[in-house]
Amino acid sequence: MELKFLGKGGAFDNETNSSAYIANGDGILFIDMGENVFEKAKEVLQKLHPSTVIGVAITHTHSDHIGSLGTFILFCHYVLKKKVYLFTGSEDQLKHVKALLHIFGVDKSMYEESKHYFNGLHVRFVKTTHVDDFDCFGILLYRDSKFMTYYSGDSNSIPTVVQQELLQGNIKKFYQDITLADYPGNVHYNLDKFVNDFPAGAIEKTEVYFYHNTVFDPTKEVDLSNMKLQSSSVTVLTRENVSDVLKTVFDKVNLSANNIVEVSEVENGLELKHVSGIKRIIKFGDKIMINQVGRFIFF
Repeated sequence: MELKFLGKGGAFDNETNSSAYIANGDGILFIDMGENVFEKAKEVLQKLHPSTVIGVAITHTHSDHIGSLGTFILFCHYVLKKKVYLFTGSEDQLKHVKALLHIFGVDKSMYEESKHYFNGLHVRFVKTTHVDDFDCFGILLYRDSKFMTYYSGDSNSIPTVVQQELLQGNIKKFYQDITLADYPGNVHYNLDKFVNDFPAGAIEKTEVYFYHNTVFDPTKEVDLSNMKLQSSSVTVLTRENVSDVLKTVFDKVNLSANNIVEVSEVENGLELKHVSGIKRIIKFGDKIMINQVGRFIFF
């Protein structure tokens, strides 16, 4: 069961928020409905057959995952004349979602609370770790328990039950929230950690996709065999090595990958100019890391 994506970005990316959907017979199930997702969702809705059943599953209640839900349900009610089947992972999460929908002006009659099953499709919520403020879930979708699809939601870990299903080869398509940054308290799953935890041979029966990151295309399978940990990828910028750093770190390939159009030496370090016109200075003493996909991380 392959997911189609309305967006792959995070809250602050110049990209539609992460949201996906899966067509299942005469039903369509959306996963999350972020604050800038509705226009793309509407395009999908307007092409549906009048008999299509519509559902939405919510991984968590950050606005980049639920911000358009009210508009979505209102559109289904007033324009499509349809009720939306709403899936949440816990009673506490459902309470929060219902409170938000009430504020959005969505009446309870416009949606129906559902659990576990949508039009022949099992919808199994798996608790994950992301933030401490409220419940967060990944979702296992399947008709046959040996041919599962997993969507992680925002998560900085892979739940034990999901790891077990991965290693047993039961998950055929695996969609994981991924970040290139690595720092204490990171609420998203780090790329190097994933490569270290799940080398290609360990999950060779599974197709892996990364999302919630503008570097990766969630519709294209990741080649884990080309993902290698970099044991020494950090450089500290100094007055002594600035010329070498300009030649080796800031080459044309890496500049292009980072949408940097110009790098120039300034009194206190290096000034980078982004395609958007925004400028940033890397000061002497700052650390620079180039990750596996050629992206710069400064810390």
